[in-house]
Amino acid sequence: MSNCNLVLTPLEANKKLSKDDAPQIWKNKQQMTLIPHAQAIGNLMHSSVSTRLDIFYTINSLAQFLSNPRFTHWQTLKCTMWYIEANLNMGLKYQHKKNGNLLYNFFDANWANDKDTWWSTSSY
Repeated sequence: MSNCNLVLTPLEANKKLSKDDAPQIWKNKQQMTLIPHAQAIGNLMHSSVSTRLDIFYTINSLAQFLSNPRFTHWQTLKCTMWYIEANLNMGLKYQHKKNGNLLYNFFDANWANDKDTWWSTSSY
């Protein structure tokens, strides 16, 4: 990761992942079995839930294709890892304050943006 191209966002703007991206040719499916796609998603899932909420949407979107990933999904995951490398000092820090605790919550919804099922996706 030390020689990677650093990126500013965990997911390219207007990038839509789809099951239609899944490999149809047996040779491409065999090549994807050699790539540690599921392991990388699993490793990033914990961070995305606990301290790196900025990558939560991307990791959640990629996790939907664990059973049949394509090389474009792997490229998107690598982009997310490059984003993390560029922003290692970002994250949430949980601490207790004596003067009162405030917790702010923001919600973002993406209405019917899944082009496979037309379901909505939301994130905190």
